[in-house]
Amino acid sequence: MKDLFETPEAWPAEVAAILNDLGDEATYQELQNAVENLKPYGYTFDFDLGATPFGLKKIFSESIVLN
Repeated sequence: MKDLFETPEAWPAEVAAILNDLGDEATYQELQNAVENLKPYGYTFDFDLGATPFGLKKIFSESIVLN
């Protein structure tokens, strides 16, 4: 799966606002808050022990019914 951090121009405005507020030296708590704030917009990401975010992706919506 492609890491959407690589294509910031494709982010919805709400997602961009949340991620752009993080800054270069975000703490674990700030990253966790960003993850929580992204959920209503259908996005999430992970971060490593160095507090480096990675793996921005869309969350699969459970409301989608597949036939």
